[in-house]
Amino acid sequence: MAKDGSSFAVLHQFEGGLDNGVQPASPLIETAPGVFHGTTIAGGTNANGVVFRLATTVEAPILTLSGPRRVTFRGSSLRLRGAAADDLRVERVEFTTKKRYQAAQGTTAWKARVPVKPTVSRVKVRLRALDNDGQLSGILTVRARRAD
Repeated sequence: MAKDGSSFAVLHQFEGGLDNGVQPASPLIETAPGVFHGTTIAGGTNANGVVFRLATTVEAPILTLSGPRRVTFRGSSLRLRGAAADDLRVERVEFTTKKRYQAAQGTTAWKARVPVKPTVSRVKVRLRALDNDGQLSGILTVRARRAD
C-alpha cells in the first residue's frame, strides 16, 4: 500500500486447510523490516488456527527498454517499448519530455507513443515504473533525434 493509502495488493488469501489458516485475528507484529507475523482463529492441523508470516515488498520495480537509448524518429511521434518487473505488481509505466508524467500502455510489457512537435529536432524522454506499493524504479533516459 502506498503511504497515502492507495494502491494496495492482496498478499495472501486465508482459505483454510492444513497449511493455511482462516480468519486472521491478531494484530500483525513486525519482526524485521517488511516481515510480519500473526495468527488465525481457525484452520491448520487441529483446526485451532495457525501462526503465519507475511513478507512485503522492499524492492523497487525494474524497468527495461527494448532497443538502444539513442534513437531516431520520423513524423510527429517517437515510439518506445520495453518491459517492467516487480516482486509484487507493476502499477504503471510513465514517460515525460517536460515536467508532467503520462501513462504508457501496458505494465509488464509496455509501449509509449511520445508526441513530438514538428519543429523539434531532438527530444529527451524520461521513463519510470511505479509498483503497487508506491516504489519507483530508476529513471531511464532516451535521447532521440529527428531522422527526416
